[in-house]
Amino acid sequence: MKSEHLLDPAALLAEKGYTDRLFFRIREVSEILDVKPYVLRFWETEFDELKPEKSPTGQRVYLRKDVELASRIRNLLYVERYSIAGARLQLKDELREERKSAKKTVEPSEPADTLKGLRVQLCSDETRALHSALDELKKLSQIDVNEWFE
Repeated sequence: MKSEHLLDPAALLAEKGYTDRLFFRIREVSEILDVKPYVLRFWETEFDELKPEKSPTGQRVYLRKDVELASRIRNLLYVERYSIAGARLQLKDELREERKSAKKTVEPSEPADTLKGLRVQLCSDETRALHSALDELKKLSQIDVNEWFE
């Protein structure tokens, strides 16, 4: 693995050809990060923040944010040479700082505006879907069903 990409999860994903993916299986994440799957499973037990979803079949499904978090854990352990306990503390501090800075940058009106925009978009999407369904029903109602049985 190239050392210049160790700190950049986006570069790791691009290098392995996963730029457009949103979901990853444990095997793919292990290939991206160049660690064994059992190492990822171990990190899940040691780092509370790393909790991939499970598919209906019980397989781990990592989101992009999970891959980025696992990449950060990998860098703390392998590049910066933290112990597990030290990496855990460092990660918690970094995430706490991210949350603080995120709270400071959000304007009070932004969430309301965003929700309003999403609601309008959903309503227009639902309206379009209903109109399409109505058009289909109109077409079907114009068909003479008796023709099917002749």
